[in-house]
Amino acid sequence: MKRVNCLTQEEIQMLDYQYKNATAHHFRIRCKGILLSNEDFSVSEIANRLSKDVDTIYSWITRYNSGGINNLQNRKGQGQKATLGSLTKNQISTLEKAVENEPQNLKKVSEKLSKAFGLSINKRMLIRFLKKKLNYSYRRIRKWLKPCQCKIEYQVKIIHLCGLIWLEKQGFIKIYYGDESGFTMNSYLPSAWQKKDHHLAIVPNKYARTNVFGLLSRDMDFYAYTLKSSIDSTAVITFIDEFIRERKSVQKTVIVLDNASMHTSAEFEAEIERWEEHDVYIFYLPKYAPHLNLIETLWRKIKYEWLKQHHFVGTDIFFDSLENILKNIGNEYTINFKDQLLPN
Repeated sequence: MKRVNCLTQEEIQMLDYQYKNATAHHFRIRCKGILLSNEDFSVSEIANRLSKDVDTIYSWITRYNSGGINNLQNRKGQGQKATLGSLTKNQISTLEKAVENEPQNLKKVSEKLSKAFGLSINKRMLIRFLKKKLNYSYRRIRKWLKPCQCKIEYQVKIIHLCGLIWLEKQGFIKIYYGDESGFTMNSYLPSAWQKKDHHLAIVPNKYARTNVFGLLSRDMDFYAYTLKSSIDSTAVITFIDEFIRERKSVQKTVIVLDNASMHTSAEFEAEIERWEEHDVYIFYLPKYAPHLNLIETLWRKIKYEWLKQHHFVGTDIFFDSLENILKNIGNEYTINFKDQLLPN
């Protein structure tokens, strides 16, 4: 019965270290096989333990006896060749076009490519090739509003907004970014780290909803107004009136809003002149430019980071948790906007 030559303590330590720490899986398993042989396990016993055939174990022992631990490594040119690694430029172009046509169904893409190239290509192989060789990644498809923007209006508004931000930095005015957002018990947490045998769970309830109109400054001075029903122009006017009475700043104030219908209705615009008498002015962002509104970042933080999984177990807990977050924005819950670059 074939066995590995008697190992020294130094060899045992090296094999054990490589078995536990080596990067290549095949090399770790070979080191383990040699250690088992040194412990008087038969070739058949080692093969059963490591799910290998007997001839493979014989080969490992022969290689180790003749060249030591380095001989257990794959020599250059050994190992299974990557099927997709031999594709020509034209084939890679065909592959990229196939992925572009079916970006959400790589199983279908791999089947098409197998027929086109005459190769056996599976989904996992395709994913590995896309990631390592073509710099692809799997991520959320983004909404792109730039084609909807009026370039001239956008540039003019950007110049005005930059001027307002400069005036604020000089201490002449105070800017508040306003917007509405709805919060429901349909969780905003798409994924989380969890044990395989234990699932994090929520109790969804799409009818448990509250709407929030918020005004947020760059230094996290925040005002929130909540409503169970939908927010219309009348509600926004009421909220801005409350803000004027409650605001801490005595500076001239600019409220930055998007072009939602409740902000541009005749009812709303009729109040602008009255607000200006209180040194509160309305500035409208360019259309289709939500990224310019700082409060959008706040809504994302609340929905995807600050509201936790355990806040969704009951209606009362959910609303209490949301209210606690809204009350403590600027204290316990903060965002650093001070170093944010000016819009392009």
